Amino acid sequence: MGYISVIFLLVSLVLVSCSFGEGDLLDSTFRPRNTWKKLSPIFNPSAIAERGGCGLAYAGDGRLILFGGNPGPLGDTWRLDTNDGISWTQLSTASSPSGRTGTAMVHIGNGKIILYGGSAGSNETWEYDTSANTWTNKSVGTTTGRSNHAMTYTGEGKVILYGGSTGGDETWEYDVNANTWTNLTPTSSPTARSNHAIVYIERGRVILFGGSGLTNDTWEYNISYKEWKQRIANGDADSPPARQNHRMVYLGDNRILLFGGNNGTTYFNDTWIYNTGTREWTEVVTDVVPDARALHGMAKSGNGEIMIFGGYDGSVYNNSTWQFYYGPVTYELPW
Repeated sequence: MGYISVIFLLVSLVLVSCSFGEGDLLDSTFRPRNTWKKLSPIFNPSAIAERGGCGLAYAGDGRLILFGGNPGPLGDTWRLDTNDGISWTQLSTASSPSGRTGTAMVHIGNGKIILYGGSAGSNETWEYDTSANTWTNKSVGTTTGRSNHAMTYTGEGKVILYGGSTGGDETWEYDVNANTWTNLTPTSSPTARSNHAIVYIERGRVILFGGSGLTNDTWEYNISYKEWKQRIANGDADSPPARQNHRMVYLGDNRILLFGGNNGTTYFNDTWIYNTGTREWTEVVTDVVPDARALHGMAKSGNGEIMIFGGYDGSVYNNSTWQFYYGPVTYELPW
């Protein structure tokens, strides 16, 4: 390649890089980071019904599992495959949870997912095994039944649950191996709430944001000390506006992604990233963005990608599938 050709190639790469918005970076695959893309999935056997309030969880190997939602409530199980194109496949299982909305689902590794609670104040705990395509009722009912709670997997076979329609200021831990729920009774807690979001962020910490009562406070739970601490007070002008029914996912490298939600009258389509090191929220402004929605499903799919499905905009439910690309990270959670 001649000298002039090399110069032309370098200039072209600079111009391509400069064509993206502020904060967007090209990674080694030349995909712009922090960007949204609407997908056109294949449906098997037919289109998945519009819905909100479903459970959606990563299941390993570029797959996600969806269960239930409104209107209905629905009781169907779907798998989203992202490795070879994008496709939704409805799964037929011998048994499954009853139709419900306001449930919570988390991946616990090895292709297994824990589902807890949901509409009508259920206190059922179910486990889905992707390799066997089976739902199993774990027959544990020691917690107060609830819906619109939030859960996150913290590793070593432990799941943390906070809040919900009842027991709104309770912190519970599910031990997968012992098949037991324990009320942790921490020394301090956020105010009682539902429709909030929590995520595990490594080193024994969990982050909570927002919820019913329309707050925009940020809390951090220390698993070792069984203690909640408020990191950003309600009313903070630099945080996302107060909301509920939003979703959050841990990206790795001390970053949490938040999208959507509502405040009772306004439905949001804004994207925010929380830096767990500096304890600061930053809005990510992109040219393409999903329609405003709350009660959507959101989960990582691997390969630096987050998926969202469905939701409710105050008038109608939808069945759109979107992808947020954040790019490779130095470290992310292995489940």
